[in-house]
Amino acid sequence: MGINLIHFISLLSNEVNVKAVFKSLHIYEADNLSFSNTFRIYKDITQYASELKSMNKLSLFDEYDLAHEVKLHKRRFTRSDIIDNHIHIGAPDFTTREALYESKFIFTGHQNDSIMFVSSPIVSSSLTIESYGSINLATFFLNLIASTLKLLELFANDDISDLYEKNKKLYEYSILEDTRLMDKLNEHLKIYY
Repeated sequence: MGINLIHFISLLSNEVNVKAVFKSLHIYEADNLSFSNTFRIYKDITQYASELKSMNKLSLFDEYDLAHEVKLHKRRFTRSDIIDNHIHIGAPDFTTREALYESKFIFTGHQNDSIMFVSSPIVSSSLTIESYGSINLATFFLNLIASTLKLLELFANDDISDLYEKNKKLYEYSILEDTRLMDKLNEHLKIYY
């Protein structure tokens, strides 16, 4: 979800001609891309086709101008990387989630047809919510667009006290449950075959 959130924030900021949305942005990623996961990435990655097998996911963050300071770390996030006045976002492994529990941390996850944000979640097996195997990509991407807007709204809010609450669901969304929006989409998007 990380690259997708960055991508959609970048698209929105370009649309309104705003550069450097963040003061600083630190991205930690030790994993390489796997072919099966490339379908979940909204960004056009066809230019990387010959490199996908050995390409670290950080390579996908090369073109974004979202912060005055951008640091890409080709390793896993550790407890020593926690910065008190930073907001940490992502869906890291359980060890990292435990390390982030006492800081401002927004867990981002998707399961089935929903996306959610939880502030400093209690680490338990119930948070193993990523959808693997099959996923409705159209629903996933539409959910991501709505989630990107919500994430920016959370950042823009003067009162960020919610980010200090432990295990608070900040947001959960499924476009499939948003009947008003689905009716509008169905009215304007027709598929003929």
